[in-house]
Amino acid sequence: MTLRWFHLVFLLIVMIGADMFGAYAFYHFGRGGEPLILALGGMSLVAGLGLAAYVAWLVRKLDVAGIR
Repeated sequence: MTLRWFHLVFLLIVMIGADMFGAYAFYHFGRGGEPLILALGGMSLVAGLGLAAYVAWLVRKLDVAGIR
């Protein structure tokens, strides 16, 4: 596994984890959770979107640099 693929797989796992935590936090808040859980869930989903943007930028940057 190349360094490029390691980074992409690792970032994908982190994105999925952040989104799953965000979904769980919203579910937990809906069942009577605290407002802090809602805030953490929202921040987690925003972080997942930020990671998606970073992955897109990274792929373009690695393609321009010729790193396969």
